[in-house]
Amino acid sequence: MSDIHFTDQILIVGAGVIGLSIAWELAGLGYSVVVADRSQPGSGATRAAGGMLGLTAEVKFDEQDMLELEKQSLLMFPEYVAALKKDSGINPDYRSKATLVLARDRDDAEALQRSFDYQKSVGLPAQWLDEDEIELNFPSLRGIPRAVRCPNDHCVDPRRMTDALVAACKVRDVTFVDDVSASSLITDEGRCKGVETDDGRRIFADQTVIAAGAWSSQIAGIPEFNKPTLRPVRGQMIAIDTGSDHLIDRVLRTPAVYIIPRQNGRLLIGSTMEEKGFSEEVTAGAVRTLLREAWRILPGIDEHPIESLFSGFRPVSIDDRPLLGPSLVDDLFLATGHGRHGILLAPVSGQIMACHIAHPQWTQQTYPAFDPRRFSR
Repeated sequence: MSDIHFTDQILIVGAGVIGLSIAWELAGLGYSVVVADRSQPGSGATRAAGGMLGLTAEVKFDEQDMLELEKQSLLMFPEYVAALKKDSGINPDYRSKATLVLARDRDDAEALQRSFDYQKSVGLPAQWLDEDEIELNFPSLRGIPRAVRCPNDHCVDPRRMTDALVAACKVRDVTFVDDVSASSLITDEGRCKGVETDDGRRIFADQTVIAAGAWSSQIAGIPEFNKPTLRPVRGQMIAIDTGSDHLIDRVLRTPAVYIIPRQNGRLLIGSTMEEKGFSEEVTAGAVRTLLREAWRILPGIDEHPIESLFSGFRPVSIDDRPLLGPSLVDDLFLATGHGRHGILLAPVSGQIMACHIAHPQWTQQTYPAFDPRRFSR
C-alpha cells in the first residue's frame, strides 16, 4: 500500500466527539483538516457514552480547575448545538430538562447532603427536594426520600451529535479516512510528520493531533505516554425500548445507576466503572446490577424489552484531567484523557486545541493543569 501525503494540512487521529469538534473548529478557521479513525466516526467511547452534561451532579471536591473548564464548556453548549444543527441539518437531541440526583436511603441522603452543601459553596445552582415534593412532581419515581434538582445539568445524544459533527465537518471540506489504525509517530529531527498505520502505510501531514481516546496511549513514540499516563475504564450500558410509554423526560441519577431518555421512548441505563483493559464483554453481573438499581427508582422499566447491551472505554488520565495542548514533540498535539466528561468538554476542547494550533505563543501558559507535558516533567 502506498503512503498518503497531505500537504499543508492538519491530521487528527480519532473521530470521536473530541477529534470531530477540533476538526470542525479548525476547518471553520480556514485550516485544511484530515480526520483518520481506526474504525468509523463515533465508534469508540462516543458510541457508548450517555451524553450527560453533569457539571453540578458530578462536581468533585477541590478540583477547581476542572470545575472552571466544565463551566466554560457547558455555557458554550446551547450555541454549539445550534451551530451544529445549522451546519449539518441534524438535531443532536439536546435536552435542557434539569437532572435529578436521587437518594434511595439514609446513607444516600447523607452523602447527597454533603454534595449539595459543596455545590452551593462553589456557586453551583442546586435545589433540595423532600419526599413530598418528589411525589408531587415526579409520580413515576418510587421510594425516593430526598433528591437534588440540578437545573444546569442537561443531556445530549452522542450518536446524533456525532452524525451532526461529521456532516458539519464535511460542509467545511474536512477529509475523512476510515479504518486506519495509527501504530506509531513519524518523526524527523524532533518534529512529528504524521503517523504510521498497523498495515505499514504512512500518513504525512504538517501537524498532527492525537484524539484517539483510550487508544491514544497505544500509539508508539509519544513521550507523554512513556509512563502509565492514560488507561481505558470500561463502562457497560443497557438500552431499553419503552415505545410510546415515556417514563421520564430527564436524566435520573443515584450513586449506583443513571437513566437517560432518548428520542422515540428509548432509555439508557448505565454505567459501570471497571478496570478491565480493552475487554469489550458485557457481563451478566453488570446487567443484573444495573437493571436492579434502575428498577428500584423507576419500576415501570420491567415491562419493556431490552433493545441492546454494549460497552465502551473511557480514556482516564492518572490525575483525572484531560490532556489538551502541545506535546514534547514539535508539531504534535494531544487531546485525550477526558474520562467521564468527553461529551461535556467537546465544545471547549475544540476551542482550546484550535487556539493552541492557531496562536501557539498566546496559549503557551493557558490551561496549565491540562498541559500534556505535565507528565514528562
